[in-house]
Amino acid sequence: MLTREKGIFDGVQLPNNGSMISHLFYPDDALFIGEWLKRNIRNLARIRQCFHASFRHKLNFHKSKVFGIGATSLERTIWAHILGCEPAYLPFKYLCF
Repeated sequence: MLTREKGIFDGVQLPNNGSMISHLFYPDDALFIGEWLKRNIRNLARIRQCFHASFRHKLNFHKSKVFGIGATSLERTIWAHILGCEPAYLPFKYLCF
């Protein structure tokens, strides 16, 4: 589990003292939701490497995006580059044909 206590990935607290959320997994997709921290970005890059080494799956970086609520365009661009994907902006469309 990617929890704040383990120091791997800091998720976000849902409103009204709700649950902490850090990721959602779908059959062919993963969504990571977290604090805009350098440590989170570095650890996501490490998670990507572990995923590839463990399962031999290539990640499709043409479909991978970095969103940053409250982040500057420069921050978003730099952090997307670290992860090897593209910066993106809200709102966005998901699974559109």
